[in-house]
Amino acid sequence: MRLTIILSLLMLATSCEIKDDTAFYTFSSKDYNYIPIVYQNVGRIITFKNQQNDEVRIEVKSYTINKKSNGGWNWVGGSSTELYYTEQIIIWLDLMDVGFTDIGDGYCDQLHIIIEKRSNGTTDTSLDVPTFTSHCSSSSLNSTSPYNDLQEMIIGDITYDHVKIFETESNYLFYNESTVNKIYFDFKEGIIGFDDSENNTQYRIINN
Repeated sequence: MRLTIILSLLMLATSCEIKDDTAFYTFSSKDYNYIPIVYQNVGRIITFKNQQNDEVRIEVKSYTINKKSNGGWNWVGGSSTELYYTEQIIIWLDLMDVGFTDIGDGYCDQLHIIIEKRSNGTTDTSLDVPTFTSHCSSSSLNSTSPYNDLQEMIIGDITYDHVKIFETESNYLFYNESTVNKIYFDFKEGIIGFDDSENNTQYRIINN
């Protein structure tokens, strides 16, 4: 009798099990051809050098993969849309040569790369780069797949062929008093260089 009761309870628990059929959009193997997994090497210090042999260092602080919730109930607007999930990668890079007092602890010395799979099948890549004029802020550089107009760039004996060039009039902050206005981003290898046009310097990654 006791065994019969236990079996009945197990069957009831199984039948009452809730299945989550919410759509979850994840990265495909093809998407990973345009995701810089080199940043999974947390703690790695990447060094860039200019033509005067000055160096700038960036440290990989974290590489996280998240399941992001989208849609659902909008408490502000009082409306509801279909709930779904997207896969998201957040990469945190620490700008080691930014050392002045900033607005908010660690705000000006952080650069984030955010990559997200969209519900329409595309992949969105965003670089949140600190800027500086009279105060610290940030600039978001966005690109959505299919990634067009990619270029080839040779640094040392390595050829990078997934390169997108981001240009702006803002002063990107990669080191103290920098006025960087151009970033070279390879979708497989991450940031490989940047130019400080005002100071006429070009920094390129050192390949060890």
